[in-house]
Amino acid sequence: MKKYQRLGACLLLASLGACSFGQQDRCLDQAGAAAGNQCTSADAPVVSRAAISASSTNVAPARSVLKVVGADRDANGCIASAGYQWSAMLGECIRLFERGIRFERYDAKASEPQSIFVVLSADRQQAEIFFATSDKPAILSAQKVLEGDVTPTLYQNKTEGLSILRAKDQFYIRYQGQLIYTANSLSPAR
Repeated sequence: MKKYQRLGACLLLASLGACSFGQQDRCLDQAGAAAGNQCTSADAPVVSRAAISASSTNVAPARSVLKVVGADRDANGCIASAGYQWSAMLGECIRLFERGIRFERYDAKASEPQSIFVVLSADRQQAEIFFATSDKPAILSAQKVLEGDVTPTLYQNKTEGLSILRAKDQFYIRYQGQLIYTANSLSPAR
């Protein structure tokens, strides 16, 4: 309770401009002390416990400025500060690091982000790619794999020029004909 009284006093003094930043701590220490109920710093006004208690009604406007963690829901209801992002393919808020497959940059010299995430639908008929540089993920559709194809295209979005293909034991994301990201597996790391 004393902590909240001290916070109220600090906000009151700061709003009045009564104490400078360094003096507020000294003023509050003295105001909270059992022996002296007043703050008598050289440059600070005298503040009694009654004034601190009365300041609780003046504290409400200052609280409205504080941002509450988790109060940053987007249009879909996802809480970004908790790591959630909207998946249009799944129709729900997800955490990419829990549900997604991390693909690393194929060319380490590139200036693009070093990793992205791919999320697969439950039936594996669609893949959704979340790029760090775009707030709109791309959705790719599963492709029919022909027997004997050594580098089959597994998922593709012709409009965006994106595809996910497999070559030996590696998976690649190709954008407009260039390999840009790679992964060892198409299963989320858990």
